[in-house]
Amino acid sequence: MSTTVQRIQNTYLAATDADALAHFYQSALQLKLKFRDGDHWIQFGAGGHNFAIAGPREAAVAQGAVVVFEVNDLAPVCQRFEELGGRVECIRDMGSHGKVATLVDIAGNTIQCFQSASQNAGVEQKQETT
Repeated sequence: MSTTVQRIQNTYLAATDADALAHFYQSALQLKLKFRDGDHWIQFGAGGHNFAIAGPREAAVAQGAVVVFEVNDLAPVCQRFEELGGRVECIRDMGSHGKVATLVDIAGNTIQCFQSASQNAGVEQKQETT
C-alpha cells in the first residue's frame, strides 16, 4: 500500500499557558470547543477543520504553529523524510488513538504526521525524548 496524506488532521499553536491562549482564541474567533484534555490539548472546530492549543506536554515545539497531516502509514513517511535530509525526532504511541511522528524538515520546520490506531500495522518506534 502506498502512503498518502489523507487530510490535514489538525493545526495547533504551542503555548506555555494553554488555558489563557485557548480562552483568547475562543473569545476572539467565537470557536466551538470540540475536545479538551485539561491544559494539555484544547481543540476547536473551525469551519470543518481542527484548530488546537497545545500545552508543553503535547506540543512538538516550544512556540509557534504545527501542521499535523493524517497519513495511512507512518513508516514510509519517516523513511522518506530521513532519505531526503530531514529528521525524525520521535514517534509517540497514543494507544487506542494512534501514533504521531514529529518530523523536522530540511529548513528546520517541525510538522507532525498522525496515523490512526486502525492503521497502526508495523510502525517502528523511536524513543521519545522528554
